[in-house]
Amino acid sequence: MTIPYILFITSVLIWLFPPFRQRKTEYFLYFLILAIADPLSVLIYFTLSIKIVQVNFLITFFLILSLCDFKMLKRNWIIVILIFFILLAAVSDFQLKAIQGIKIFLSLIVLFIILKNTLLYFNKNQTISLFFLVFIMYQITIIIKYIFVFSGTKTGVVYFYTTTFFEYFIGIYFSLFNIRNSPKFKLIRE
Repeated sequence: MTIPYILFITSVLIWLFPPFRQRKTEYFLYFLILAIADPLSVLIYFTLSIKIVQVNFLITFFLILSLCDFKMLKRNWIIVILIFFILLAAVSDFQLKAIQGIKIFLSLIVLFIILKNTLLYFNKNQTISLFFLVFIMYQITIIIKYIFVFSGTKTGVVYFYTTTFFEYFIGIYFSLFNIRNSPKFKLIRE
């Protein structure tokens, strides 16, 4: 068994658990999509011969939708479907480098949504939740991992393995804590 295969299986197993902890929170769909993303990508690759990066590209779009307000999505469903089909066409027509660049851009959108939610939470509760700090850190590692891997350097492979190992601990954290039971820190003293 090769190291990439062991890392993949370990990652799939670890990320299967966070959706159970995130159940009944606004982040359930996000973690459910994360849990099925890798197995689904591999299944589609072996059955339909569609590259994993292309499938992950579309999965990132669904991650964005999972973080959006459902009422807003319902009001703008035509635009959402139009964007989906534009991205679907992009996946089939664009070169790999273009898909990778758009994937990084979509991941940045996910990061900005998480940052916005963090600020809203802080404004409402006057506390910082460790949940959001870990969430932001996770998304930043994903973006940096894509940048290094897509650059095609030898450093990219090393960074990929390092961040994948680090993400195991993040997956374990999200298996134990959600937005409700995560440690919180009060920044403003009264």
